[in-house]
Amino acid sequence: MDAGVKGALSERRGIPWRSVALMAVVGIAFGLRAVRLGAQGFWFDEAYTHWIARLPLSESWRAIVVDGVHPPLYYAVAKVALLLGQGEAAMRLPSAIFGALTVWVVFRLGARWA
Repeated sequence: MDAGVKGALSERRGIPWRSVALMAVVGIAFGLRAVRLGAQGFWFDEAYTHWIARLPLSESWRAIVVDGVHPPLYYAVAKVALLLGQGEAAMRLPSAIFGALTVWVVFRLGARWA
């Protein structure tokens, strides 16, 4: 059996080392973002997001439309994050998750273009 075919077959049976390394790097990226996530108080923009996310849906939509600057999807994600708690860590968790997933996206794009 050809060595290339044998290597490809062995990768299909188990998890390829690149996937394991990528999961480890994404895990480290999340860990670095999650450390002391709720240690600091809210900054102004975070407090504003927290205020908008706590409003009832119709009022928050009205505030977003009047503001006209901030994207509404982020406030929807923040509203869901409030289900985890009202503190700083809960509000910052979606950004930490999406930031860590960005590492995965960049790796996949780099692998495709390499």
